[in-house]
Amino acid sequence: MSTRVEHSPDRLAAGYDPWFRALEIVGLFAYALFAWLVFDKLSAAAPTIVGAAWLATAAALIGWLAADLVSGLAHWAGDTWGTPEWPVVGPTLIRTFREHHLDEKAITRHDFVETNGTNSLLTLPLFAGAWFTPIPEGGSWTYLGLASLYSMNLWVFATNQIHSWAHQDVVPRPVRWLQRARLILSPDHHAVHHQAPYIRYYCITTGWLNPMLTGFFRRSETLITALTGAVPRENDVIRR
Repeated sequence: MSTRVEHSPDRLAAGYDPWFRALEIVGLFAYALFAWLVFDKLSAAAPTIVGAAWLATAAALIGWLAADLVSGLAHWAGDTWGTPEWPVVGPTLIRTFREHHLDEKAITRHDFVETNGTNSLLTLPLFAGAWFTPIPEGGSWTYLGLASLYSMNLWVFATNQIHSWAHQDVVPRPVRWLQRARLILSPDHHAVHHQAPYIRYYCITTGWLNPMLTGFFRRSETLITALTGAVPRENDVIRR
């Protein structure tokens, strides 16, 4: 016989350590700096690239879709594997996913730093790599790749805020319009994830990829269990 979650919402909320908040604040400033540096780099290279405007448009769409995929993979991993007691990733990443499933509205009470700081840290290595990667004159493919990465980083950064809006009772009118147009995650679409058996619709940027990835996540869990013996969502219950 099993009982439900062994971590209380209060305990998980209390796991947000001051040292990690300080790191998130540093990450937000570093994110802003690298976002500007990479944008400046792409802008400077654009005159040497044939069809730069079209490539930038394509990159914006590629990055948008890639961010939805990344959000789904991260959300699935945080929901499915490990515990908040794991070193490093437990208290910083897994904890927030587990808190959210015990208290859906907790995310709406987080301030700007707690909502967006972690994603700023996660994107910094990609921004740094983009900044150090040279764009040769006429290097259309390099330009497209770096511009796509730039777009993805912007959307990954915005994902937790978009997720928070999907749980808020009242949001600004432009946000509500974007939700209704399905340009960002809508409350109705995301509600599927919070319905039993709680193992669907992990993507939380736009949610566009959710219908296509349900089977992928189930097959991935089966494969990981076969290879490692790890049990999906084992931490969600106390086994007696």
